[in-house]
Amino acid sequence: MRPGRYAVRTGSKIRRRALLGGALGASLALPWLEVMGDLKRASAQAPVEPKRFVTFFVPGGYYDGFFWPEGESETDFKLPYILEPLAPHRDKLLLLDGIEVKTAADGFGHPHARGMSALLTGLPLPAGPFDFFIGGPAGFPNGASLDHVIGAQIGATNKFKTLEFGVLWPTYENGALPTNIISYSAPGQPAPPMSDPYEAYLRIFTDLGGSPEQLAAAELRKAKKHLVLEATSREFGAIRPLVGVNDQQRLDEHLAQLKDLESRLDLSGGTLSATCHKPDPAPTPADRINYGTGGAVGELGNGGLDQGVSARMPAIGKQMMDMLVLSLACDITRVATLAWTDAASRAYFPWLGLNQNHHYYQHFGSAQDHATIFNWYMQQLAYFVGQLAAIPEGDHTLLDSTVILFGSEISEPTHHGRTRVPRMLLGGGKTFNLGRRLKFNDASHNDLLVSIQNSFGITANQFGDPKYTTGPLSGLV
Repeated sequence: MRPGRYAVRTGSKIRRRALLGGALGASLALPWLEVMGDLKRASAQAPVEPKRFVTFFVPGGYYDGFFWPEGESETDFKLPYILEPLAPHRDKLLLLDGIEVKTAADGFGHPHARGMSALLTGLPLPAGPFDFFIGGPAGFPNGASLDHVIGAQIGATNKFKTLEFGVLWPTYENGALPTNIISYSAPGQPAPPMSDPYEAYLRIFTDLGGSPEQLAAAELRKAKKHLVLEATSREFGAIRPLVGVNDQQRLDEHLAQLKDLESRLDLSGGTLSATCHKPDPAPTPADRINYGTGGAVGELGNGGLDQGVSARMPAIGKQMMDMLVLSLACDITRVATLAWTDAASRAYFPWLGLNQNHHYYQHFGSAQDHATIFNWYMQQLAYFVGQLAAIPEGDHTLLDSTVILFGSEISEPTHHGRTRVPRMLLGGGKTFNLGRRLKFNDASHNDLLVSIQNSFGITANQFGDPKYTTGPLSGLV
């Protein structure tokens, strides 16, 4: 090593010129080290790992005694029937027992609509033009939803700041209503989900990869980034033997982040690769859904979708989940919502041997039949989690950098409960302490939203209605 190329010791310090000059002057920022003395930490920030946020919504709540594990243990519990499909991913989930949607006590609209609004906005519904047989006429909430707030924070450079997916949406009335929207781009501005697989495919993936010239230019840029990262890693490796133990640890952490960043070059920017590709098979015009003019998907028979249309739900759901996963893998978006039908829940489940729609089983069917429907939804969540876990991203997976919020608009359906609502966090292993069941005493759902936004670098200690916000939930991290 040429004298002075990497470092020259002066007592316990390393000269600033030696650290910032030479080959390092053309590479990436070095993390702050004790040996730097007075060098500012601000000039030494490590590359930030991109994170993703997905909301997985299932309508209709659950019957008491069918969702939460028994016992008091935080880690030693058995998943109940409804949650059994998630057993392979038990160490990636965080059950949040005892969350109350306090804002649902205020405002206007049917309890289903209030729960839909509060899921991601933490706000009550104001008075408005949409009438319900109980709760009074309501409008849309006066605030943006969490997905759009996070999307503005981490998705500014992506093709889409957010993407909204729907499966058999809506099941009761066409158009955006307080009972079928969970995502809002701004106060009073609903963001309806894409519910036609073919239209979603055209919107998201048509230009994936670009022209041959664009692909060649993208590959050249990627190759140059790889060279810079490789050179930087060599420089940091050369400095490591010259510093103390604490600084060596900082360098090791920084080198790991650089390695992770280098591996993600093959995933980002919408460039085709082994993990970023168009859906295969891709949705075709034959997959389109025929929205009728009478107000619902298919024919409104017996208070909901006919069973022929409903029977397509498993296939449509898989298409939507696969496109959502690829949207994240290709870095087309980093924030998305997936809504399985709407709060009206008028879809049928003929493949489960059930002959009434979901809403019927919420109020008049057996608790076991309702649990069978919810168990099927958890099978879909397990599939989605498994797909994310199968995509490598450096020394972790796409699931590890994706925070998934699972929720429903109500808890116990017969009385439209708002206490002990079903809430789970999955993935995001570097963000939350997973593999646990936490029990709260009617903690505010708004505080859960605060915790999630904090995990994405948004430091505000309130979200939604400040009346029901006290700060982040304790025990999550």
